Amino acid sequence: MRGFVAVSLALALIGSSAASAAAQTAPEQPAPPAAIGAPQPQTQGGISFIVGGVGDNSQDAMRQIERDYNLRLTFVQLPAGEYLADIGITVQNAQGKTLLDTTADGPFFYAQLPPGRYKVSATSNGRTLTHNIEVTAGDPVRQTFFWPKPG
Repeated sequence: MRGFVAVSLALALIGSSAASAAAQTAPEQPAPPAAIGAPQPQTQGGISFIVGGVGDNSQDAMRQIERDYNLRLTFVQLPAGEYLADIGITVQNAQGKTLLDTTADGPFFYAQLPPGRYKVSATSNGRTLTHNIEVTAGDPVRQTFFWPKPG
């Protein structure tokens, strides 16, 4: 009987050690977006917006939350299609009042705007591009700004 108890105890200890080793070598679970440097929403002039897209994790995080924003801007430099950052952004309503004036430190800029007409301006390396957009309920607006490579 002592032999049986000793073997049972040894098996229990081996099982415990194996479980402990397995726990130490188990693959890590993916971190939630907030833990991997997901961009944080900001508000200016009553407009909620978020900027990101620098690095794969940030791009993935932006894709996961894009449905929460009805204006989705992307900034690209031609001819290679490289993403741009440090873009000056201005959003004006139909009456010309500036609702938002900020800098996008990533290539994706999302905002939640009330339905209406807007003038959106984006500035990179001293060159400003402007698009007039109309936001309607339930229909997100996607706009890409393309700049030629500075020469």
